[in-house]
Amino acid sequence: MSHDAAVSPDKIMVHGFAFAPGQVILSAVELGVFEGIHQGHPTSDDLARHLGADPRGVRILLNALVGIELLEKVGDRYGCTPVSETYLVPGAPAYLGDSLLHNKAVRESWSHLTEVVKTGQPWRNPERAKDLGKHLGHLVKGLYLRNYQTARELARRLGAGDNLKGLRILDVGAGSGAWSIPLAEADASARVTAVDLPPVIPTTQEFVARHGLAARYQFRPGNVRELDFGTAEFDLAVLGHICHSEGAGHAPALIQKVGKALKPGGQIVIADMIPNDQRTGPPFPLLFAVNMLVNTDQGDTFTRAEYRAWLKEAGFGEPHELMTDRDSPILVATKK
Repeated sequence: MSHDAAVSPDKIMVHGFAFAPGQVILSAVELGVFEGIHQGHPTSDDLARHLGADPRGVRILLNALVGIELLEKVGDRYGCTPVSETYLVPGAPAYLGDSLLHNKAVRESWSHLTEVVKTGQPWRNPERAKDLGKHLGHLVKGLYLRNYQTARELARRLGAGDNLKGLRILDVGAGSGAWSIPLAEADASARVTAVDLPPVIPTTQEFVARHGLAARYQFRPGNVRELDFGTAEFDLAVLGHICHSEGAGHAPALIQKVGKALKPGGQIVIADMIPNDQRTGPPFPLLFAVNMLVNTDQGDTFTRAEYRAWLKEAGFGEPHELMTDRDSPILVATKK
């Protein structure tokens, strides 16, 4: 048996062990490592006592966190780096722990990928899970920071509060409200109708209240597949990372229903992970399609060509990319 020495196996080895840093970070969050160090327990023995954990285990975990640059070490004392202090200490405005806790459940599903590919059935569908509220709570809170920052730029480019005022906004699958809150902040006369599953709406209300916008929001709990959004009621509708979970069986119908709910000249905004039309890249949208395979009945990621066809069928003009991101561009189309 021979092999080509010019072809390196490094990429395989790196990807094959890629789970390790993520698990180290997740365990540190679950144990309260960053919080403990932030509170003044800088040595591994002191932190182990504080956490009620094994000293050897804590020491090895801390050194691994130093290796991936989420802790710094001087002598026998550990400290948070600016990154971990900003994003991994509970209570910080930009805390990402909820996102990591959501990833734990996702990773468990991925461990059954071989079986899922054989059967075509998700290993566990979070939509039917007993802990749906907890699962969705971690998900929407974890996605808030990145989506909110993107939506602020979206509001600016749309001209919300400038050439677009008095908007009536439909936020489909609102989650934390990250996609509509910046629009409401930019347009002081805007009113928002937020739609999501009943277990999610309290989280939506929490984030909307945090931004002082409760008086300008209406909340409609229910399944987006079943709710009637009305006819010609809205100027703008946002589908922020929703279509991938709906799948090809439901996403076109959802876009049709949104089209009906928009006034003539109204705009639909679609943000999602979008592979190229040949489905050869970029890597993340293709990998995210696998995430949909293991976690949903019909979920997938869809190409620009598919979105163009669905939008045309729903009575929209040709979509354009208002914001271009390699993995997750934002498409905007106007109702004819």
